[in-house]
Amino acid sequence: LEQLAGNGSELHRKYRLYIDNVAIVTMPTNYEERLTEAPYQYPKINLVIPDIYDLVLSKLERNSPKDQADVEYLSKQNKLSFKLLRKRFDEELDFIANRNRHATTLETLWREWFSEQTAEQTLVAAGGERGRLKENAKHAARI
Repeated sequence: LEQLAGNGSELHRKYRLYIDNVAIVTMPTNYEERLTEAPYQYPKINLVIPDIYDLVLSKLERNSPKDQADVEYLSKQNKLSFKLLRKRFDEELDFIANRNRHATTLETLWREWFSEQTAEQTLVAAGGERGRLKENAKHAARI
């Protein structure tokens, strides 16, 4: 698959898109309900983008330096709410292994990267303002 559609393949050269092998990630329980179609479509390929909070939470388990840099970038670029992130963690990642360790990571390491918004701004960021989030879709897709 990587030979046909990977980095440097014909697909990559023609469409500036390639498939990369990634590890299995743990996503929040209801992430599929929040998937959005990519703003660009290709014949016979259906691309979807996870909700930005789901994408951020998918990086929690590995929490590598690259994951941390991605989370910091996405949270600051999109002015994400820590309260909404923590709420989704509490409600939809209650099954994750080493839950207490991940909760500590959220509170002690990641929290400083997030803004606190009004309840109205948080709701808009979570689902209503797709345009601004799609602006960062290319970066998020690379992550």
